Amino acid sequence: MLKTNRCLLVKLHPSDYENIKKLYINDEVRKYLGGTLNEVAFKESFSRILQSLNNSLFWIINERYTNESLSG
Repeated sequence: MLKTNRCLLVKLHPSDYENIKKLYINDEVRKYLGGTLNEVAFKESFSRILQSLNNSLFWIINERYTNESLSG
């Protein structure tokens, strides 16, 4: 875990599924990243991300004092 004055950065966890999904189905977020993903494609992508966590740099950014996700 990394801390800043306002944020907590923590490694991705399976319970982050819904918050990360919001990013992958958002047209503005995915505008230059190949477009949005449907449920099946996102589920496969998230599964690959979780499988690679030991050697990856996938982090979740939460507000430090409320622990609320900043993903949207």
